[in-house]
Amino acid sequence: MISVKAASSMRPVVFSIFALLLCAAILQLANGLQFTLVPVRAEAENFGDLAIALLGSGYFAGYLIGCIIGAPLIGRVGHVRVLTAVLAGICAFALLYPLAIGEVFWMLARVGTGVCLAIAYMAIESWLNERAPNSARGAVLSLYALIGMTMLAAGQFLLMAYPIGGFQLFSLVAIFTALAAIPVALTRAPLPVPVPQPRLRMRSLLNVSRVSVAGSIAVGFANSAFWAFGPIFAARNGMNVDQISLFMALTLFGGAVLMWPMGYLSDRHDRRLVAGLISAGAFVCGVGLVLVAGKSLYGTLALGCLFGGFAFTIQPICIAHANDHARPENFVSISGGLLFLYGASSLFGPLATAFLIDHYGAEMLFVFIAAVHGLGALSIFYLRMLRAPTPDAEKEDFQLTPRTTMAAFQLHDHDEPTPPSDEHSEAQSL
Repeated sequence: MISVKAASSMRPVVFSIFALLLCAAILQLANGLQFTLVPVRAEAENFGDLAIALLGSGYFAGYLIGCIIGAPLIGRVGHVRVLTAVLAGICAFALLYPLAIGEVFWMLARVGTGVCLAIAYMAIESWLNERAPNSARGAVLSLYALIGMTMLAAGQFLLMAYPIGGFQLFSLVAIFTALAAIPVALTRAPLPVPVPQPRLRMRSLLNVSRVSVAGSIAVGFANSAFWAFGPIFAARNGMNVDQISLFMALTLFGGAVLMWPMGYLSDRHDRRLVAGLISAGAFVCGVGLVLVAGKSLYGTLALGCLFGGFAFTIQPICIAHANDHARPENFVSISGGLLFLYGASSLFGPLATAFLIDHYGAEMLFVFIAAVHGLGALSIFYLRMLRAPTPDAEKEDFQLTPRTTMAAFQLHDHDEPTPPSDEHSEAQSL
Protein backbone atom coordinates (compact mmCIF):
# COMPACT_ATOMS: atom_id res chain seq x y z
CA MET A 1 0.00 0.00 0.00
CA ILE A 2 1.18 3.52 -0.82
CA SER A 3 1.10 5.86 2.18
CA VAL A 4 -0.70 9.22 2.11
CA LYS A 5 2.64 10.95 2.60
CA ALA A 6 4.20 9.07 -0.33
CA ALA A 7 1.20 9.84 -2.53
CA SER A 8 1.42 13.53 -1.62
CA SER A 9 5.12 13.62 -2.46
CA MET A 10 4.36 12.09 -5.86
CA ARG A 11 1.89 14.81 -6.89
CA PRO A 12 4.45 17.42 -8.00
CA VAL A 13 6.39 14.71 -9.85
CA VAL A 14 3.27 13.57 -11.72
CA PHE A 15 2.37 17.16 -12.59
CA SER A 16 5.86 17.74 -14.00
CA ILE A 17 5.61 14.71 -16.30
CA PHE A 18 1.88 14.85 -16.96
CA ALA A 19 2.33 15.83 -20.62
CA LEU A 20 4.60 12.84 -21.22
CA LEU A 21 2.27 10.41 -19.45
CA LEU A 22 -0.71 11.78 -21.38
CA CYS A 23 1.21 11.38 -24.65
CA ALA A 24 2.10 7.79 -23.74
CA ALA A 25 -1.49 6.98 -22.71
CA ILE A 26 -3.04 8.27 -25.94
CA LEU A 27 -0.35 6.59 -28.04
CA GLN A 28 -0.92 3.23 -26.33
CA LEU A 29 -4.67 3.59 -26.86
CA ALA A 30 -4.01 3.92 -30.60
CA ASN A 31 -1.51 1.05 -30.53
CA GLY A 32 -3.95 -1.22 -28.75
CA LEU A 33 -6.46 -0.69 -31.56
CA GLN A 34 -3.86 -1.09 -34.29
CA PHE A 35 -2.31 -4.29 -32.88
CA THR A 36 -5.67 -6.09 -33.16
CA LEU A 37 -7.11 -4.26 -36.16
CA VAL A 38 -4.30 -5.18 -38.55
CA PRO A 39 -4.57 -9.00 -38.23
CA VAL A 40 -8.38 -8.92 -38.09
CA ARG A 41 -8.57 -6.81 -41.26
CA ALA A 42 -5.89 -8.97 -42.90
CA GLU A 43 -8.05 -12.02 -42.19
CA ALA A 44 -11.06 -10.23 -43.70
CA GLU A 45 -8.99 -9.42 -46.81
CA ASN A 46 -8.08 -13.13 -47.16
CA PHE A 47 -4.39 -12.72 -46.45
CA GLY A 48 -2.69 -16.08 -46.00
CA ASP A 49 -1.38 -17.27 -42.64
CA LEU A 50 2.21 -16.69 -43.74
CA ALA A 51 1.39 -13.12 -44.77
CA ILE A 52 -0.25 -12.44 -41.39
CA ALA A 53 2.83 -13.87 -39.68
CA LEU A 54 5.09 -11.61 -41.72
CA LEU A 55 3.03 -8.62 -40.61
CA GLY A 56 3.79 -9.56 -37.01
CA SER A 57 7.45 -10.35 -37.63
CA GLY A 58 7.83 -7.19 -39.74
CA TYR A 59 6.66 -5.08 -36.83
CA PHE A 60 9.23 -6.61 -34.46
CA ALA A 61 11.97 -6.28 -37.10
CA GLY A 62 11.18 -2.58 -37.41
CA TYR A 63 11.09 -2.29 -33.63
CA LEU A 64 14.61 -3.68 -33.31
CA ILE A 65 15.81 -1.28 -36.01
CA GLY A 66 14.21 1.62 -34.15
CA CYS A 67 15.91 0.61 -30.90
CA ILE A 68 19.28 0.73 -32.69
CA ILE A 69 18.89 4.03 -34.56
CA GLY A 70 16.68 5.87 -32.06
CA ALA A 71 19.28 7.12 -29.57
CA PRO A 72 21.68 8.64 -32.15
CA LEU A 73 18.76 10.25 -33.96
CA ILE A 74 17.34 11.81 -30.78
CA GLY A 75 20.82 12.98 -29.80
CA ARG A 76 21.26 14.83 -33.11
CA VAL A 77 17.77 16.24 -33.64
CA GLY A 78 16.20 16.51 -30.18
CA HIS A 79 13.35 14.85 -28.34
CA VAL A 80 10.43 17.04 -29.39
CA ARG A 81 11.28 17.10 -33.10
CA VAL A 82 11.96 13.36 -33.27
CA LEU A 83 8.86 12.46 -31.28
CA THR A 84 6.53 14.58 -33.40
CA ALA A 85 8.18 13.27 -36.58
CA VAL A 86 7.78 9.60 -35.73
CA LEU A 87 4.20 10.12 -34.52
CA ALA A 88 3.49 11.71 -37.91
CA GLY A 89 5.06 8.63 -39.49
CA ILE A 90 2.76 6.31 -37.52
CA CYS A 91 -0.23 8.39 -38.68
CA ALA A 92 0.90 8.08 -42.30
CA PHE A 93 1.38 4.32 -42.08
CA ALA A 94 -2.02 3.90 -40.41
CA LEU A 95 -3.71 5.76 -43.27
CA LEU A 96 -1.78 3.72 -45.83
CA TYR A 97 -3.48 0.42 -44.90
CA PRO A 98 -6.94 1.15 -46.40
CA LEU A 99 -5.42 3.01 -49.36
CA ALA A 100 -3.03 0.23 -50.42
CA ILE A 101 -4.54 -3.12 -49.49
CA GLY A 102 -1.88 -5.70 -50.28
CA GLU A 103 0.47 -7.99 -48.43
CA VAL A 104 3.69 -6.25 -49.51
CA PHE A 105 2.44 -2.73 -48.75
CA TRP A 106 1.11 -3.79 -45.38
CA MET A 107 4.32 -5.56 -44.41
CA LEU A 108 6.34 -2.44 -45.25
CA ALA A 109 3.88 -0.36 -43.22
CA ARG A 110 4.31 -2.70 -40.24
CA VAL A 111 8.09 -2.42 -40.44
CA GLY A 112 7.81 1.37 -40.60
CA THR A 113 5.36 1.42 -37.70
CA GLY A 114 7.74 -0.70 -35.62
CA VAL A 115 10.64 1.68 -36.31
CA CYS A 116 8.57 4.76 -35.43
CA LEU A 117 7.06 3.26 -32.27
CA ALA A 118 10.44 2.16 -30.92
CA ILE A 119 11.85 5.66 -31.39
CA ALA A 120 8.72 7.23 -29.88
CA TYR A 121 8.99 5.03 -26.79
CA MET A 122 12.70 5.83 -26.48
CA ALA A 123 12.04 9.57 -26.68
CA ILE A 124 9.26 9.42 -24.07
CA GLU A 125 11.15 7.14 -21.68
CA SER A 126 14.44 9.03 -21.82
CA TRP A 127 12.51 12.26 -21.23
CA LEU A 128 10.79 10.68 -18.23
CA ASN A 129 14.18 9.58 -16.96
CA GLU A 130 15.41 13.16 -17.14
CA ARG A 131 12.38 14.61 -15.33
CA ALA A 132 11.94 11.99 -12.59
CA PRO A 133 13.87 12.63 -9.35
CA ASN A 134 15.92 9.76 -7.92
CA SER A 135 13.49 9.29 -5.04
CA ALA A 136 10.55 8.66 -7.41
CA ARG A 137 12.11 6.78 -10.32
CA GLY A 138 10.61 3.43 -9.36
CA ALA A 139 7.15 4.91 -8.87
CA VAL A 140 7.36 6.73 -12.22
CA LEU A 141 8.41 3.54 -14.02
CA SER A 142 5.59 1.55 -12.41
CA LEU A 143 3.02 4.25 -13.24
CA TYR A 144 4.25 4.41 -16.84
CA ALA A 145 4.08 0.61 -17.24
CA LEU A 146 0.62 0.39 -15.68
CA ILE A 147 -0.72 3.18 -17.90
CA GLY A 148 0.73 1.42 -20.95
CA MET A 149 -0.88 -1.97 -20.23
CA THR A 150 -4.23 -0.42 -19.25
CA MET A 151 -4.46 1.75 -22.37
CA LEU A 152 -3.42 -1.13 -24.62
CA ALA A 153 -6.35 -3.08 -23.18
CA ALA A 154 -8.72 -0.11 -23.50
CA GLY A 155 -7.75 0.31 -27.15
CA GLN A 156 -9.28 -3.08 -27.92
CA PHE A 157 -12.77 -1.69 -27.34
CA LEU A 158 -12.29 0.86 -30.13
CA LEU A 159 -12.54 -2.08 -32.52
CA MET A 160 -16.31 -1.97 -31.93
CA ALA A 161 -16.64 1.64 -33.09
CA TYR A 162 -16.85 1.07 -36.86
CA PRO A 163 -17.09 -1.81 -39.35
CA ILE A 164 -13.86 -3.75 -39.87
CA GLY A 165 -14.08 -3.42 -43.65
CA GLY A 166 -14.03 0.38 -43.77
CA PHE A 167 -11.33 3.02 -43.42
CA GLN A 168 -12.69 4.55 -40.20
CA LEU A 169 -10.79 2.40 -37.70
CA PHE A 170 -7.46 3.14 -39.37
CA SER A 171 -8.43 6.81 -39.27
CA LEU A 172 -9.04 6.46 -35.53
CA VAL A 173 -5.50 5.10 -35.12
CA ALA A 174 -4.15 8.13 -36.99
CA ILE A 175 -6.35 10.58 -35.05
CA PHE A 176 -5.32 9.31 -31.62
CA THR A 177 -1.67 9.14 -32.64
CA ALA A 178 -1.83 12.76 -33.81
CA LEU A 179 -3.52 13.75 -30.55
CA ALA A 180 -0.65 12.11 -28.65
CA ALA A 181 1.75 14.66 -30.14
CA ILE A 182 -0.12 17.69 -28.79
CA PRO A 183 0.85 17.45 -25.08
CA VAL A 184 4.59 17.18 -25.77
CA ALA A 185 4.57 19.72 -28.59
CA LEU A 186 3.05 22.33 -26.28
CA THR A 187 4.82 21.43 -23.03
CA ARG A 188 7.01 24.01 -21.34
CA ALA A 189 9.02 21.37 -19.50
CA PRO A 190 12.80 21.60 -19.93
CA LEU A 191 14.17 19.48 -22.74
CA PRO A 192 16.29 16.49 -21.67
CA VAL A 193 19.91 15.82 -22.48
CA PRO A 194 20.80 13.48 -25.38
CA VAL A 195 20.00 9.78 -24.88
CA PRO A 196 22.91 7.60 -23.75
CA GLN A 197 23.46 4.47 -25.80
CA PRO A 198 24.45 1.57 -23.53
CA ARG A 199 26.53 -1.19 -25.06
CA LEU A 200 24.83 -4.57 -25.28
CA ARG A 201 27.06 -7.35 -23.96
CA MET A 202 25.35 -10.66 -24.63
CA ARG A 203 28.03 -12.61 -22.77
CA SER A 204 27.27 -10.55 -19.68
CA LEU A 205 23.66 -11.69 -19.82
CA LEU A 206 24.67 -15.34 -19.42
CA ASN A 207 27.10 -14.39 -16.66
CA VAL A 208 24.36 -12.55 -14.77
CA SER A 209 21.38 -14.90 -15.15
CA ARG A 210 20.72 -17.75 -17.54
CA VAL A 211 17.21 -18.03 -16.10
CA SER A 212 16.44 -14.48 -17.26
CA VAL A 213 17.82 -15.24 -20.71
CA ALA A 214 15.74 -18.42 -21.06
CA GLY A 215 12.60 -16.67 -19.78
CA SER A 216 12.99 -13.66 -22.08
CA ILE A 217 13.48 -15.81 -25.18
CA ALA A 218 10.48 -18.00 -24.34
CA VAL A 219 8.25 -14.97 -23.69
CA GLY A 220 9.35 -13.41 -26.97
CA PHE A 221 8.37 -16.50 -28.96
CA ALA A 222 5.03 -16.93 -27.17
CA ASN A 223 3.82 -13.33 -26.85
CA SER A 224 4.68 -12.37 -30.42
CA ALA A 225 2.65 -15.36 -31.64
CA PHE A 226 -0.26 -14.17 -29.52
CA TRP A 227 -0.07 -10.60 -30.87
CA ALA A 228 0.02 -11.86 -34.47
CA PHE A 229 -2.62 -14.59 -34.25
CA GLY A 230 -4.64 -14.00 -31.06
CA PRO A 231 -7.40 -12.18 -32.98
CA ILE A 232 -7.24 -14.81 -35.72
CA PHE A 233 -7.66 -17.58 -33.15
CA ALA A 234 -10.73 -15.83 -31.76
CA ALA A 235 -12.25 -15.17 -35.20
CA ARG A 236 -11.78 -18.73 -36.46
CA ASN A 237 -13.39 -20.09 -33.32
CA GLY A 238 -16.64 -18.28 -34.01
CA MET A 239 -16.19 -14.95 -32.23
CA ASN A 240 -17.58 -11.79 -33.80
CA VAL A 241 -15.71 -8.47 -33.75
CA ASP A 242 -17.13 -7.38 -30.39
CA GLN A 243 -16.16 -10.70 -28.82
CA ILE A 244 -12.67 -10.55 -30.35
CA SER A 245 -12.09 -7.11 -28.83
CA LEU A 246 -13.35 -8.37 -25.47
CA PHE A 247 -11.10 -11.44 -25.62
CA MET A 248 -8.02 -9.35 -26.39
CA ALA A 249 -8.92 -6.70 -23.79
CA LEU A 250 -9.45 -9.24 -21.00
CA THR A 251 -6.15 -10.90 -21.81
CA LEU A 252 -4.31 -7.59 -21.47
CA PHE A 253 -6.27 -6.56 -18.38
CA GLY A 254 -5.27 -9.86 -16.80
CA GLY A 255 -1.63 -8.93 -17.29
CA ALA A 256 -2.16 -5.44 -15.86
CA VAL A 257 -4.02 -6.69 -12.77
CA LEU A 258 -1.75 -9.61 -11.85
CA MET A 259 1.59 -7.92 -12.52
CA TRP A 260 1.81 -6.36 -9.05
CA PRO A 261 0.76 -9.49 -7.08
CA MET A 262 3.23 -11.65 -9.01
CA GLY A 263 5.98 -9.11 -8.39
CA TYR A 264 5.07 -9.06 -4.68
CA LEU A 265 5.43 -12.84 -4.53
CA SER A 266 8.78 -12.71 -6.31
CA ASP A 267 10.06 -10.21 -3.73
CA ARG A 268 9.32 -12.67 -0.94
CA HIS A 269 10.22 -15.97 -2.59
CA ASP A 270 12.83 -17.24 -5.03
CA ARG A 271 12.15 -15.30 -8.23
CA ARG A 272 13.11 -18.33 -10.32
CA LEU A 273 10.48 -20.44 -8.58
CA VAL A 274 7.84 -17.74 -9.14
CA ALA A 275 8.84 -17.32 -12.81
CA GLY A 276 8.76 -21.08 -13.33
CA LEU A 277 5.34 -21.42 -11.71
CA ILE A 278 3.98 -18.52 -13.76
CA SER A 279 5.31 -20.16 -16.94
CA ALA A 280 3.65 -23.40 -15.87
CA GLY A 281 0.42 -21.47 -15.28
CA ALA A 282 0.60 -20.01 -18.79
CA PHE A 283 1.13 -23.57 -20.08
CA VAL A 284 -1.99 -24.83 -18.28
CA CYS A 285 -4.07 -21.89 -19.53
CA GLY A 286 -2.82 -22.45 -23.07
CA VAL A 287 -3.89 -26.10 -22.95
CA GLY A 288 -7.24 -25.03 -21.49
CA LEU A 289 -7.81 -22.56 -24.31
CA VAL A 290 -7.17 -25.29 -26.87
CA LEU A 291 -9.79 -27.48 -25.18
CA VAL A 292 -12.56 -24.88 -24.72
CA ALA A 293 -12.10 -22.82 -27.92
CA GLY A 294 -15.26 -22.86 -30.02
CA LYS A 295 -17.19 -24.68 -27.26
CA SER A 296 -17.56 -22.11 -24.47
CA LEU A 297 -17.33 -18.37 -25.03
CA TYR A 298 -17.26 -17.54 -21.33
CA GLY A 299 -14.69 -20.25 -20.66
CA THR A 300 -12.49 -18.86 -23.44
CA LEU A 301 -12.78 -15.30 -22.10
CA ALA A 302 -12.02 -16.39 -18.53
CA LEU A 303 -9.02 -18.50 -19.53
CA GLY A 304 -7.80 -15.69 -21.79
CA CYS A 305 -7.84 -13.27 -18.85
CA LEU A 306 -5.97 -15.74 -16.64
CA PHE A 307 -3.53 -16.54 -19.44
CA GLY A 308 -2.69 -12.84 -19.82
CA GLY A 309 -2.13 -12.60 -16.08
CA PHE A 310 0.57 -15.25 -16.38
CA ALA A 311 2.03 -14.56 -19.84
CA PHE A 312 2.55 -10.80 -19.45
CA THR A 313 4.18 -10.99 -16.00
CA ILE A 314 7.07 -13.36 -16.75
CA GLN A 315 9.35 -10.82 -18.45
CA PRO A 316 9.30 -8.22 -15.62
CA ILE A 317 10.22 -10.93 -13.11
CA CYS A 318 13.06 -12.15 -15.34
CA ILE A 319 14.39 -8.58 -15.50
CA ALA A 320 14.05 -8.24 -11.72
CA HIS A 321 16.01 -11.47 -11.24
CA ALA A 322 18.79 -10.20 -13.49
CA ASN A 323 18.74 -6.93 -11.57
CA ASP A 324 19.37 -8.84 -8.34
CA HIS A 325 22.80 -9.82 -9.71
CA ALA A 326 23.71 -6.84 -11.90
CA ARG A 327 25.97 -4.01 -10.75
CA PRO A 328 24.29 -0.58 -10.94
CA GLU A 329 26.51 0.61 -13.79
CA ASN A 330 25.55 -2.44 -15.87
CA PHE A 331 21.83 -2.51 -15.17
CA VAL A 332 20.65 -0.58 -18.24
CA SER A 333 22.78 -2.65 -20.63
CA ILE A 334 21.76 -5.95 -18.98
CA SER A 335 18.06 -5.09 -19.02
CA GLY A 336 18.35 -3.74 -22.56
CA GLY A 337 20.04 -6.96 -23.61
CA LEU A 338 17.15 -8.99 -22.24
CA LEU A 339 14.77 -6.71 -24.14
CA PHE A 340 16.83 -7.25 -27.30
CA LEU A 341 16.60 -11.04 -26.86
CA TYR A 342 12.85 -10.68 -26.36
CA GLY A 343 12.57 -8.68 -29.59
CA ALA A 344 14.85 -10.99 -31.58
CA SER A 345 12.91 -14.10 -30.58
CA SER A 346 9.69 -12.24 -31.40
CA LEU A 347 10.72 -12.26 -35.05
CA PHE A 348 10.28 -16.03 -35.23
CA GLY A 349 7.24 -16.69 -33.05
CA PRO A 350 4.65 -15.64 -35.67
CA LEU A 351 6.44 -17.53 -38.46
CA ALA A 352 6.51 -20.81 -36.52
CA THR A 353 2.87 -20.36 -35.55
CA ALA A 354 1.81 -19.66 -39.14
CA PHE A 355 3.16 -23.03 -40.28
CA LEU A 356 1.25 -24.87 -37.57
CA ILE A 357 -2.02 -22.97 -38.08
CA ASP A 358 -1.85 -23.40 -41.85
CA HIS A 359 -1.53 -27.16 -41.51
CA TYR A 360 -3.53 -28.00 -38.38
CA GLY A 361 -5.91 -25.15 -37.59
CA ALA A 362 -6.23 -22.04 -35.41
CA GLU A 363 -6.09 -24.03 -32.15
CA MET A 364 -2.40 -24.61 -32.85
CA LEU A 365 -1.72 -21.04 -31.71
CA PHE A 366 -2.17 -22.02 -28.09
CA VAL A 367 -0.63 -25.43 -28.65
CA PHE A 368 2.52 -23.57 -29.72
CA ILE A 369 2.24 -21.03 -26.90
CA ALA A 370 1.65 -23.76 -24.31
CA ALA A 371 4.63 -25.74 -25.61
CA VAL A 372 6.92 -22.70 -25.43
CA HIS A 373 5.84 -21.85 -21.89
CA GLY A 374 6.14 -25.48 -20.87
CA LEU A 375 9.70 -25.64 -22.16
CA GLY A 376 10.42 -22.31 -20.50
CA ALA A 377 9.16 -23.60 -17.15
CA LEU A 378 11.25 -26.78 -17.43
CA SER A 379 14.35 -24.75 -18.31
CA ILE A 380 13.84 -22.42 -15.35
CA PHE A 381 13.28 -25.29 -12.91
CA TYR A 382 16.36 -27.09 -14.21
CA LEU A 383 18.59 -24.03 -13.90
CA ARG A 384 17.14 -23.37 -10.44
CA MET A 385 18.44 -26.72 -9.21
CA LEU A 386 22.02 -25.72 -10.02
CA ARG A 387 22.32 -22.93 -7.46
CA ALA A 388 20.89 -21.59 -4.22
CA PRO A 389 18.29 -18.79 -4.28
CA THR A 390 19.27 -15.14 -3.93
CA PRO A 391 19.15 -14.04 -0.27
CA ASP A 392 16.31 -11.61 0.45
CA ALA A 393 18.80 -8.98 1.63
CA GLU A 394 20.42 -8.91 -1.82
CA LYS A 395 17.16 -8.60 -3.77
CA GLU A 396 16.03 -5.44 -5.48
CA ASP A 397 12.38 -4.51 -4.94
CA PHE A 398 10.17 -5.54 -7.86
CA GLN A 399 9.09 -2.72 -10.17
CA LEU A 400 6.64 -2.83 -13.04
CA THR A 401 8.73 -2.85 -16.21
CA PRO A 402 7.43 -2.02 -19.71
CA ARG A 403 8.74 -4.05 -22.64
CA THR A 404 9.56 -0.98 -24.70
CA THR A 405 13.14 0.36 -24.96
CA MET A 406 16.35 0.47 -22.93
CA ALA A 407 15.60 4.06 -21.90
CA ALA A 408 12.85 2.78 -19.58
CA PHE A 409 15.37 0.84 -17.53
CA GLN A 410 17.20 4.01 -16.56
CA LEU A 411 14.13 4.83 -14.46
CA HIS A 412 14.81 1.96 -12.06
CA ASP A 413 15.86 3.08 -8.62
CA HIS A 414 18.12 0.69 -6.77
CA ASP A 415 20.73 0.72 -4.10
CA GLU A 416 24.35 -0.02 -4.61
CA PRO A 417 24.68 -3.78 -4.15
CA THR A 418 27.55 -5.53 -2.51
CA PRO A 419 29.85 -6.83 -5.25
CA PRO A 420 29.68 -10.62 -5.51
CA SER A 421 32.62 -12.54 -4.19
CA ASP A 422 34.72 -14.64 -6.50
CA GLU A 423 33.54 -17.88 -4.93
CA HIS A 424 29.98 -17.05 -5.91
CA SER A 425 30.66 -15.61 -9.37
CA GLU A 426 30.06 -18.89 -11.14
CA ALA A 427 26.87 -19.59 -9.23
CA GLN A 428 25.47 -16.19 -10.12
CA SER A 429 25.46 -17.04 -13.81
CA LEU A 430 22.26 -19.00 -13.22
